[in-house]
Amino acid sequence: MIRVATSVRKNRMKIRHRISVLGVLLGFAHLALALWIYSQHYEGSWGYVPMVAVDFPVSLLFAAISRIFELDSAWPLFFVFGSVWWYLIGLWLTRFFSKRNK
Repeated sequence: MIRVATSVRKNRMKIRHRISVLGVLLGFAHLALALWIYSQHYEGSWGYVPMVAVDFPVSLLFAAISRIFELDSAWPLFFVFGSVWWYLIGLWLTRFFSKRNK
């Protein structure tokens, strides 16, 4: 029984370390920025320009997915996957600097 309780505690500690506070902050900041730009109602496709710049590598993927599936708008892709992208960047930065400081 003691072994089980010890392994459960160790697993809980590992899960806590996998969640990046910086990643969560960057993801929510991206979502807030995307929602704010979307609410401005730009004429034509000019509203996408700031989001394409912010999400550059994955925004090319968003454009391809939007064309392939003939989506009317790529905004849902920016909201969801762009925020996940920024979470992953925050996670990577957290791991990079934590390993560097050791």
